[in-house]
Amino acid sequence: MRTALAPVTTLLRLLTVLALLTAAAAGPSVAAEATPGAGPASFLPATASRLDVVVPADAGSGTVRAGLAAVGALAARYPTASIGLRADDAEVPDVAGDQRVVALLHSPGPVRRTVRTVDGVPALALRGRAPDLLVAARALAGPDARPSGEGIAVDPGTTGTDPVTAARRAAPVVAALQQATTRVLRVGLVAPGTLVGGQRSGVLVGATTADAAAVGAPLGLRASSGLPDVARGSAYAALQSVDDGGRRLLLLGGWAPRDAEGDRLLERLLDRAAYTAGTTGWDGRGEESLVVTAGEDPLVLAAPTGPAAAPQEKSQEQSQEQSQEGSAGRWWFVGGVLALLVALAARGVVTVARPRR
Repeated sequence: MRTALAPVTTLLRLLTVLALLTAAAAGPSVAAEATPGAGPASFLPATASRLDVVVPADAGSGTVRAGLAAVGALAARYPTASIGLRADDAEVPDVAGDQRVVALLHSPGPVRRTVRTVDGVPALALRGRAPDLLVAARALAGPDARPSGEGIAVDPGTTGTDPVTAARRAAPVVAALQQATTRVLRVGLVAPGTLVGGQRSGVLVGATTADAAAVGAPLGLRASSGLPDVARGSAYAALQSVDDGGRRLLLLGGWAPRDAEGDRLLERLLDRAAYTAGTTGWDGRGEESLVVTAGEDPLVLAAPTGPAAAPQEKSQEQSQEQSQEGSAGRWWFVGGVLALLVALAARGVVTVARPRR
C-alpha cells in the first residue's frame, strides 16, 4: 500500500489525468504517443483493490450514464474492490499498486481506446459518442458477463445538484448493490425527479421532503427528524431504504439550516453518507436507514418491532403472493441488503432502533 502523495506530486498527477483526457480528445496524432487500441482484457488485471471512473466535470447526461454503467460493470468484475466516480478536476487518490483509472470522454466517431500510465497508475481512456461509450462501459464487466435484465435506475433528483456530483454520490451505492449479487445488473440514468413516480427500483440522489412523503420513507427529511440522537435543527444526511409497492428505493437526502453554511454542511454530509455506504457495504433492508451527522459516528436505524411492525409484515406476505417473475426481479436488491448489513455490523457502525411513529 503506497502512502499518500505530497501536494506537489498530487498536482502533477492531476495535470497528467487532465492530459490523458485531452490526448484522447485531440485525435490519433496525440493519442499515438500512448498505447492505442488497448482493450479492457489487456488493461484490467485479474484482481484490483481500487478503480476510479473519471468523467469531465461538465459531462453531459450521456457520458454520466456511461460513467455509472462503468461503475456497475467494474463492480461486477471486481466484487471486493473499492470503486468510485470522480470529475476530472478532482483528485484521484493513489492508494494501491493494483489501482486502475478509466476515463470517459464524449467525442465524435467510434470508440477509441488509449492506455497510458498516470504517475504509475495505469489509465484507460475511452473516447466516442455517448451510445458507444455506454456499450464500451458495460463491456468492462468482462467477456463472460451477461446482463441479467435486472437493473439499477439512478435519479439525480431535483435539488439542482449537477449531474456529475449526483453520479459521484450514487456510484458507491451502485457498486455496493452490484457487489452484493452474482448477477450482472444494468445501471441506467433516468430523468431527474421521475423515479419516485415510476415503477423501477433504484437510487434517488438528493431526495426532498416531498419525495420522502410520497413513498412513506422512515425519515421525512425535515428539521425535526424524530431521532433521539439528532437534536431538532441539527443537520443530518440519510440514506434510507423504502419498499414502495414491491419495488425497492434508496433515497439519499438530508436536512440543514437554509443558509450558505448549512448548504455546505449538507453537501459534506451527503458525501459522507454515500461514502459510508460504499465502504461498509450498506444498502438498507425494509425500513433500515443510514444516518450521518456532523462529528458523530454513522447510525443504522433499525425498523421498529412489535405491533408497529405488523403492517410491514402484512406487506411482505402480500408481496410473496405476487408472480415468481416479479419476485425474482427484486431478489438482487433484497439479497444485497442482507449481505451489506452484515458488513456494516462488522465495521462497528452503531445500530439503534428507530422510534415508532
